[in-house]
Amino acid sequence: MKTADGVQESGSCCELAALLEDTEKFVSSYGSIIERAPLQAFGSALVFSPMKSLVRQAHWQERLLFIQTVAGVRNHWDAHRQILEGHGSEVKAVAFSPDDNAIASTSSDGTVRLWDAATGSYQQTLTGHTRSINAVTFSPDDSIVASASGDCTVRLWDATTGAHKQTLKGHGRWINAFIFSLDGKLIASASHDCTIRLWDATTGVLGETLDGRHRVNDVAFSADGKIIASASADGTVRLWDVASLAYRQTPTGHTHCVNAIDFSYDETIVASASGDCTVRLWDAFTGECRQILEGHNGSVNTVAFSPCSKMLASASSDRHVRLWNATTGSCEQILQGHISDIKAIALFPDGSVAASASDDCTIRLWNVATGAHQQTLDGYSGEVKAIAFSPDGKVVALSLSDGIPWLWDVATGAQWQLIEGGDSAPMALSPDGKIPASTSDDGSTIRLWDEVAGAHRQVFLRSLEKERPNHAPCVCGEWISLDGRNILWLSKDYRPTSVALHGDVIVLGYDTGGLTFLKLNLDLDNG
Repeated sequence: MKTADGVQESGSCCELAALLEDTEKFVSSYGSIIERAPLQAFGSALVFSPMKSLVRQAHWQERLLFIQTVAGVRNHWDAHRQILEGHGSEVKAVAFSPDDNAIASTSSDGTVRLWDAATGSYQQTLTGHTRSINAVTFSPDDSIVASASGDCTVRLWDATTGAHKQTLKGHGRWINAFIFSLDGKLIASASHDCTIRLWDATTGVLGETLDGRHRVNDVAFSADGKIIASASADGTVRLWDVASLAYRQTPTGHTHCVNAIDFSYDETIVASASGDCTVRLWDAFTGECRQILEGHNGSVNTVAFSPCSKMLASASSDRHVRLWNATTGSCEQILQGHISDIKAIALFPDGSVAASASDDCTIRLWNVATGAHQQTLDGYSGEVKAIAFSPDGKVVALSLSDGIPWLWDVATGAQWQLIEGGDSAPMALSPDGKIPASTSDDGSTIRLWDEVAGAHRQVFLRSLEKERPNHAPCVCGEWISLDGRNILWLSKDYRPTSVALHGDVIVLGYDTGGLTFLKLNLDLDNG
């Protein structure tokens, strides 16, 4: 590799290490599309890799000929390592294998997918459930993948071959969660039918049934296998003795349903995640509340302890993962990047990596030590509803979901004018670029504005119509296409909610409020 040779000749071990790290991120981010469409190594992989990427800088001159310039791409790699795509619907749960080599994910599409944890490459799909799969886990010896579904069954699969081994039947309603005991001998499952059932993991035979009194959302074993904890819809946590099956106590305090629980690895703390937007830490022996962790702005859907028991991760409908000091209760990191509810969280056995699964149909891997990179928005926020250029291409107008249009200088990216007034959606500009026009969300009105003062000038009751010119590129899902051919793949972070075209410039707008400008010379299209 010529880049590596250049670094080695400079004799800088630090530069070589930086290059290798950057190359690893480049490959993990774009390896899947390069495998499917090799030319995208010189297309989307270079276009959407960060501006400061060493691989990008070294190979930018080798990009596909039609790619001229790009603006609005982040400067540095995000803290998340990979995005695993493939599920046809929302991701419900995710789990690492104990040996760190595999990831299992489940979806409301009724499938389990297995991935290589190192490369992010897809391995196989396990099918058989007839409804959404809510939970997945590996047996402690890595040999079995177990999944629990809304079809009231738990299925056991061979983790290597994907072959179906057994189906555990007995619950009368939806199974919300299940778990292996650490010795791998027992499986505990929790259900809408208000019960916790214990199964022999080898034979699949149902052993005992515990009465949870209310819908049971989650279940967990202590590390020594002596205690079972359950999370209930009535806002309580229940503790049971495994040997005697005796009910021990019911810690109370949450004001909404308890969605998930987890034991610390030292067996002293039970963490509970609730719809009341809090996480509570309980003494596993006395049931006393030790800490209330506050900060999430939505229902806390799941929690997970690090193996050292010193750190706790929580995931919420507010789209954030929070990392907490389990001793002091202080929030150490906030991981941001998902664009929908986060429903599951898992940690590498060494605690260095967190995996989060979201309703945005993605799984993100995060570096726990560094946390997430927060994107900086240039002066505005909100979902971009529409974008329009002035005919001379010097001005771009944005219409946001909050009803406020914005004007920007295309050459410099500088904000010109914030225009305040009614709800707006599609945007257009007069031929001289001086009079922005915006339409209402329902398309029934047009508003004219003064570009300089930002004042509202006039209202017309009509709608705007635009036609796409012939031989113009089309943004279709994950591709930019031309004349029916896919020419540039859009990575997950750069798939727009709005698009504007002017000559050879494409502007991609996102629900985060961000913009990316692509200047393409389509006469030089390599296809």
